[in-house]
Amino acid sequence: MRFITDKTDIPLPKLYGCFEDDDAAYLVMEYVEGVTMDSLTDEQRKVVETELQLHLETLRGLKSDVWGGPSGLVRSLLTSFL
Repeated sequence: MRFITDKTDIPLPKLYGCFEDDDAAYLVMEYVEGVTMDSLTDEQRKVVETELQLHLETLRGLKSDVWGGPSGLVRSLLTSFL
């Protein structure tokens, strides 16, 4: 999420924390008010669909500067074996 926030203008809720408990992962995030798609008019829905399409195109074009992805996890794992 930090990578997307740093590299794009895609709006994301703030991530306050993350943790694991009993083999489950949890994200503590900002609550964002909103509406469901089925409550929108056809015209409003088209606006949202267009925005989503643009965001998907942006995400498809993202490239990490770190080998193994934004987290560098693969690189970290490889260096621990070397």
